[in-house]
Amino acid sequence: MATVALKSSAGKWIMVSTLLASTMAFIDGTALNVVLPALQKSLNATSAELFWLLNAYLLMLASLILIGGSAIAGVGLLIIGQLFFRCFWFRYVFYCCAAYCSGNGFCR
Repeated sequence: MATVALKSSAGKWIMVSTLLASTMAFIDGTALNVVLPALQKSLNATSAELFWLLNAYLLMLASLILIGGSAIAGVGLLIIGQLFFRCFWFRYVFYCCAAYCSGNGFCR
């Protein structure tokens, strides 16, 4: 495995991507825990049903991670990496716009 210097252009992009990805994972976990009481109220769900809902979300997420790893191994890192990069930035921009709209009261 080749090493990349942090001071290089590639190293900086790797660091930025890693930090943004960990931020997205934190937002996913936080948003899900914040929305659980609202889901419980709107669906009239018990705690056990919410537990199943949370497990279904995590199972889907884990399966998509496995499918992504398999696709990278089969098709190639470059093709899947470019697709992931585009989807990642689209999701990041969408989260930023949603946070801006909800913070300014546009989404009420």
